[in-house]
Amino acid sequence: LSAAFVETPAVMHLVGMPAPPSRYFPEAEIVDVPLDADSFRKLLIHISASFARGQGERLPALGPGLYRQSWFYDALGTFTLSNTCNTWVAHAFAAAGLEIDTDLSRASTVTERVREAVASR
Repeated sequence: LSAAFVETPAVMHLVGMPAPPSRYFPEAEIVDVPLDADSFRKLLIHISASFARGQGERLPALGPGLYRQSWFYDALGTFTLSNTCNTWVAHAFAAAGLEIDTDLSRASTVTERVREAVASR
């Protein structure tokens, strides 16, 4: 709710999955996004550039995340209603070369747009 009125520092939430996403999150909608090696490299560069590393390469965790084997880390930028985790995901896939509209705000919207972008390839 505070994001509606105040910009807050962004964080990255990383989850270590000991199983495929469909088994780790059985209730979630999973969309496979096939990427060639160059697109995958661009995606990894975008993800890596999202962390607020400061002077060092290794970034300490801010604290435990929402799931087992998950942690929060400092990230670049701010979190607002117009700059959420969903817009970050859309920008990450756009950086990988997916033709996706990055102007969105709901999880169902990003999933729908990723699905459409994959289908149009």
